[in-house]
Amino acid sequence: MHEISRQELFDAAWTRPLVEVASDFGVTSTALKKTCSRYDIPTPSRGYWAQVRAGRTFPRPKLRPVKDPRQERVVIFGAPPLPDAVHQRQAQTKAALAAEAPAPATPIGERRPSPLLAATHKAATRAKPDSDGFVRVSGAGVVPLAVGEASLTRALEALETLVSTAADLGYQLVRSETGMALEVDGVQIRFRLGEKTDPHLHVPTSKELAEKVKQERWGWTRDPWPKYDHLASGRLTLAIEGNDYSGLRRTYSETQAKRMDAMVGDILVAFAGHAALTLKRRREAEDARLAAEKAERQRLRIAAFEAREAQRMAFVDLIGAKLAERAKLAAVLAHVEGPAAGEQLAPMVGWLKLRLTQIEALLGPVNLEISSRHARIDFDEGRARAKAAAEGRSYYYPPKAELLFWAIDAAGDRARGQSALDWAVAAGHLPSFEAD
Repeated sequence: MHEISRQELFDAAWTRPLVEVASDFGVTSTALKKTCSRYDIPTPSRGYWAQVRAGRTFPRPKLRPVKDPRQERVVIFGAPPLPDAVHQRQAQTKAALAAEAPAPATPIGERRPSPLLAATHKAATRAKPDSDGFVRVSGAGVVPLAVGEASLTRALEALETLVSTAADLGYQLVRSETGMALEVDGVQIRFRLGEKTDPHLHVPTSKELAEKVKQERWGWTRDPWPKYDHLASGRLTLAIEGNDYSGLRRTYSETQAKRMDAMVGDILVAFAGHAALTLKRRREAEDARLAAEKAERQRLRIAAFEAREAQRMAFVDLIGAKLAERAKLAAVLAHVEGPAAGEQLAPMVGWLKLRLTQIEALLGPVNLEISSRHARIDFDEGRARAKAAAEGRSYYYPPKAELLFWAIDAAGDRARGQSALDWAVAAGHLPSFEAD
């Protein structure tokens, strides 16, 4: 968004062409002219600057005051300011064009078409005009054209001038999937050449008049033909398929004072600006992609760390619960064991001692180490990260953490989980199932 006073916008509109002023705000000249009209700011009429360049002078109109003071500030919603790299690249192109010595003009009939435009020439000369009198060609290796039959030769000549001037600057016309593109600084920019139309009142044919009579019998009053025919105007227009809503000009149309050949320099400057902006946006997109990847890696690392921490705490909580259980059992054993306990509490004392023995075995270093490995809990964060990286995973999905009794084979290289009952039988605290 840009904000400027009415007086400042008025002065700018009468100091430079509206197209140049509009580019400062990232809008088209048509949009800026509508804005000036909405804020009651007079603007030069068409052809004003051509006459000024020819030496004529005109009195500047006065800026009338507005009744609503809120209209003293003009708000323009346009594209953000263009990067300095775009302006610099355009300035370089202008300087290169100024340094180029103009080649002597060759009559149209004597010029040999560029090999790069041979397919376009061939397709255009073979195409038949449509019902509107336009020659339309497109396809791979062909510059898209939609011009009137009378303007076809001049349109092809304009293309030749554009391509030859572009080649002097080091730009190259290359084949694209949908036609042809001008490659500038490694960026391929597509474009198309057309012709503006002028509305003319439609003259109904005898067949259309007969159709109207037929429809009137049924009570229809609407004319069965269009009000206007949009016919070729003879004014060529070149459209650059570049950056939308960027503030860079994308369309160049002929006027009575300026033909397409005379606008080739401005068009190539625009191509350079679009290429520079595209390169900058690509770099910004690549930087954003790398930043997003870095942020995603950091997020995954944090998630993996927090998942491992949660599993470690779950394992520690299990140990803590067993330690609390051991303390409770020991307190009860100290209470019921003694000279005054008698034979009545002997079974209870035996059971308490067995439970304490089980807990000591469960919390022993060997069993704890095997239980932690079984649950894939690594208390060394560096080793856990290295292991996850080696396995190509970022998240950590271990099984449920639990404390188990382990039966280790004679070789000591394999362990098998067992229940508390199996452990008690194996330890000789209870008879085996066969004994039962």
